[in-house]
Amino acid sequence: MFRQLKAKLKKSKNAKKIEADKQSANPKHYPLQLSQNEIEYVRNALSSVEETC
Repeated sequence: MFRQLKAKLKKSKNAKKIEADKQSANPKHYPLQLSQNEIEYVRNALSSVEETC
C-alpha cells in the first residue's frame, strides 16, 4: 500500500516537473523544435535512403 502511494506521488512530481520544463525557455525533457533547414535536411536524407533500398 505504502509503495503504491509513494510511486504515485513520485509519478505526479515527475509529471509536474516535465510540464514546467515544457514551459521553460530551455526545456530538458521536451524535444526541441527543428528549424526549417533541419527539417529539409532530414527529409532529403530520408528520401535518399528510401531510394537506395
